[in-house]
Amino acid sequence: LQIIPVLRRWITWRIDLPLNYLNSEQCLTTWLVEPEPNSWSHTTVLSTSIATDGIYIYTHNANGLCKIGTGFGSTIKGKVYIHINDFDEKEKGWLACVNKTLYYRSPSVNPATLIVLDINFREKGKILQDGSGTILTNDNS
Repeated sequence: LQIIPVLRRWITWRIDLPLNYLNSEQCLTTWLVEPEPNSWSHTTVLSTSIATDGIYIYTHNANGLCKIGTGFGSTIKGKVYIHINDFDEKEKGWLACVNKTLYYRSPSVNPATLIVLDINFREKGKILQDGSGTILTNDNS
C-alpha cells in the first residue's frame, strides 16, 4: 500500500508544542488584575474562591464574580473579561470549573446545593441535593 511512505513523512513532520503546561515561573509569580474603572470596591478582600479552565481564571469574592485572562489561549494576562459586581458579593462562596461549566455554592443558594453557570456567567440551572433541581442528578439526600 501507499500508506507507509505517507506515514513516514508525517512522522518526520512531527511538531512538539507544549500546551498550557505549568512551570515554576507561572506558579510563583503574581500579576496585576486590571478591572474597569469604578467597577471594583477598594475594601480588603478576606476570602476569595478561585477556579480555572486553563485559559481563564474565575474568582468570587466581595467584588463579585470575575473572569480574568491568564495569557494562554489568546487571552490577555490580567485582563478582566467579565465582572458581575452583585453576584452574591456578601457571601463566602465555593467555585469549581469542570468541562467549561462553573459550579458555585454558598449558604445563600439554599435550597439549592449548587448554582450551575456557563463560563460567561449565564445560569444553566440549579442542583438540589435530592436530585430534583433544574439540572437533574442522583438523589444524594
